[in-house]
Amino acid sequence: MTGSMSIILLRNVRIRTCIRVGRKMEQIMKIRKLVLVMVMAVAFAVMYGCLSTSGGLGQAEKFVAEKDYQGAVDTYNEIIQTKSGSEHERKAQLGLAKLYIEKMDLPKQGLEIYQNLVATAPESQEAAEANYKSGICHFKAEKYEEAEKSFNIVINKFSNLEWANKAQLMLAKSYEKAQNFKKAAEVYDNFANRNPKNERAATALINKAQIERNYLKNAEEAKNTYQRVVRKYGLSLIHI
Repeated sequence: MTGSMSIILLRNVRIRTCIRVGRKMEQIMKIRKLVLVMVMAVAFAVMYGCLSTSGGLGQAEKFVAEKDYQGAVDTYNEIIQTKSGSEHERKAQLGLAKLYIEKMDLPKQGLEIYQNLVATAPESQEAAEANYKSGICHFKAEKYEEAEKSFNIVINKFSNLEWANKAQLMLAKSYEKAQNFKKAAEVYDNFANRNPKNERAATALINKAQIERNYLKNAEEAKNTYQRVVRKYGLSLIHI
């Protein structure tokens, strides 16, 4: 009798243990499912946010291609307002400024957007582009001093980016247009020295030689520069 009771008690204990373990397993499974749902929700939210913003930029560009400029303006502004402080906002600012300047003939508004971008994210790559394109805008408006300031910022602050090379050549052209021929020759020479393997280095030196001959009236220096081009780049069809 005692043995039978022991067996029954043992069975009851095992049953209760199994029930407790089963309940714990159910709880663990519920927690795992909840965590999985939360992870999926977060991932979906992030992905949706990225896709919707990317789609917004694409939609704005589509509006521009269709010449629906107001639609593009509204789309860019929506991204700027909803994605403040992000790369998407800066790209939207660049797009909107370009639209104002190149398509809508509103350079003042475009320059203001470039200035805002540079003020809020001065170290970003988009700021380098904004400074460079501000310089281009000033150059086309024949405001060469303003252009020089913008190009110098890119050269001094973003020397590791391709924007700096472009800015250096445009700086030389700005000096040329302003008839500051000595500075223009110096900048062309600096560009060639800094970028000897760049495909535009030979052209920069040829521009320097032309300035030395035609404006600085220094035929000897012009000859030396031309010879330098011949030696370094193998361009033999140069007439002094």
